[in-house]
Amino acid sequence: TIETPEDGDVSVRESDDDLDAQILIVDDNDDSDTYEVFRFEINNEDADVFLNEMTIIASTSHSDIDDVISDLMVEIDGEEFDYDTASTTAGNVGEYVFEFEENDDEIPVEEDEDIEVLVWVEFNQASNYDEGDTIQFGIGSIDGADYGADTSYLEVEGQQSGDSSGVSGRQE
Repeated sequence: TIETPEDGDVSVRESDDDLDAQILIVDDNDDSDTYEVFRFEINNEDADVFLNEMTIIASTSHSDIDDVISDLMVEIDGEEFDYDTASTTAGNVGEYVFEFEENDDEIPVEEDEDIEVLVWVEFNQASNYDEGDTIQFGIGSIDGADYGADTSYLEVEGQQSGDSSGVSGRQE
């Protein structure tokens, strides 16, 4: 939800610094280190707004996303946030909801400002899934496919351009 007294234009796009692909090393018997897996930007034009809620989507080629992901968090302007709720659709797709407003952590996005969001993941031990399984992360959609019934993956109070914004990155 974007909160603003004025009309503005908020857009989401993949960061120029987002990784195209990477090989992640995960131990057979221990959870992994924390890896940056996705980076995107929220751009605001013409009004000061607040980011209130955001949903990160993860999709894996493995049959169960919970076998793959141990923990997921985002970093915004150097501050780290843990997700508030997680749900699974179709087994291999997870939705991780960050409720900034409910936690009194609304993220200000000032007029004509870009903020960069980094997604960090800790993976479960590799013995939980198969070598070569892939995982993708996005907000709104992954490779053009919308996941889940709710398409408001980025909520900002006030005027919002577009109902859902799609940005995705692929990690293998």
